[in-house]
Amino acid sequence: MSDYQILRETITKLIDFPNTEWCITQLSADHCFEHLDKYEAEGRVTPKFFIEDRGVTLVWREGNLKTYHHFYPDEKEDEIFRTRT
Repeated sequence: MSDYQILRETITKLIDFPNTEWCITQLSADHCFEHLDKYEAEGRVTPKFFIEDRGVTLVWREGNLKTYHHFYPDEKEDEIFRTRT
């Protein structure tokens, strides 16, 4: 099982999770999966995964650039930002 598949399974467990702080909707999860599929196809390093109060965030480092891709818990909306390390 690939690291990307493990991420997909973990995110799937958060759909309608009883703890509402960590719960995400199917719509939000599907949107995240679309991006994971794209990143995997591009051959990117598997991102780290963080559960937050308002959704989930994927984080990965490429050289001296750190990328954060945040998915909100209840909508098909996301936010990407980058920082230099």
